[in-house]
Amino acid sequence: MNKKLLLIFNPHSGKAKIKSKLFDIVNIFAKDGWEIQAYPTQRENDAYEFIKERGAEFDRIVASGGDGTLNEAVRGIMSISKDSRPELGYIPAGTVNDFASNLKIPKN
Repeated sequence: MNKKLLLIFNPHSGKAKIKSKLFDIVNIFAKDGWEIQAYPTQRENDAYEFIKERGAEFDRIVASGGDGTLNEAVRGIMSISKDSRPELGYIPAGTVNDFASNLKIPKN
């Protein structure tokens, strides 16, 4: 059985550079045996609502965007019962990315 991964991303974060990197990101996870569902957010709170509703279906959720996208992903995951809560990954793609900067996560 494949591991299930949700890649939830804000296509407008930063300078929308995530769009040109999607194939590479998906390919890396696929090579590692992940079954991937990609979901571009459509509006404010979309990541939160999607994860709250469907997050328990996945083994890992990878959020990509700015601090707002990460905040929504964390809130969504925390709304899932602890025994069903997936792992969270983060690919910074916003303009400022205070969270990533504070953790010294590279911007490239």
